[in-house]
Amino acid sequence: MSLDFKNISLSDRAVFMGVRSRERFLSCEYSFANLIAWGDEYAMAWAEWKGEPLILNRKDGVFLFPLASKVNCGDLSRLSRVSLESGRPWGFTQVPRTFVEENPDVSKWFDVRENRDYADYIHSVERLVELRGSKLRKKKALVRKFQEEHRGAEAAPLEGDAFGGCLELARRSLNRSPSLREEFSALRRIFDCFEELRCRGVRVSIAGRVVAFSVFTPHIDGTCLVNFEKADLSISGLSQFVTWATARSLADIGCEFVNREQDLGLPGLRKAKKSYDPDYVLGNYDLVPKAD
Repeated sequence: MSLDFKNISLSDRAVFMGVRSRERFLSCEYSFANLIAWGDEYAMAWAEWKGEPLILNRKDGVFLFPLASKVNCGDLSRLSRVSLESGRPWGFTQVPRTFVEENPDVSKWFDVRENRDYADYIHSVERLVELRGSKLRKKKALVRKFQEEHRGAEAAPLEGDAFGGCLELARRSLNRSPSLREEFSALRRIFDCFEELRCRGVRVSIAGRVVAFSVFTPHIDGTCLVNFEKADLSISGLSQFVTWATARSLADIGCEFVNREQDLGLPGLRKAKKSYDPDYVLGNYDLVPKAD
């Protein structure tokens, strides 16, 4: 089998936006905006396979699970041995639970490992707007507290004139945590092609200064994806407010569900994401080729 892999570029947008998943929800890893934003960091590439894009993370030596219909274990075994520069079999990530359950013989070729760190948090947009129920009561109180204490705060659509303020806010986070350097680079790439990627967002300003923002994009079948969300954590209730304001904007464009991405196994981030009581956590598996 020979596949012609190439780097992912803006010119590939139509190919990726035409994808239709067999699953009700689809991991944020397949988002075209994310593939462009993070493509350099992870050396992302793609090739056409069975009429759909097959996505390769060359940095980690792993394919995203193929989007083509009727994928079987033999297909995966043959794909994993595609001759690439590494000269070794490549594994798969973001493998749906349904595939593992329906193909128990996959363990003949691969070690099957649950990957909780890269599970996506899926929320009903309506619930995030209304913040109903005991689990979200504290979030609602914090939103109200912020609104009462900062009556001059402005929440508005994110446009180009606010990109500089957003980057400055992100840069301050970078100063506190250099590990966010790759995220900062990805954010800059998003802003560089904001319109081409059909991004939207929300920015929150106090006295003309950007104190929080979000970037979101359309995803699959009535869902949207929050690609970035930042807030000045020194301002009480601001983080909850920008999440709520983003949900309102998503509701306005008819988005039913929102994917708020992954926690990457970071304890603080996992706690924060779980605190919003997701409607669904999109679990997945890794397939690691067994030694011959």
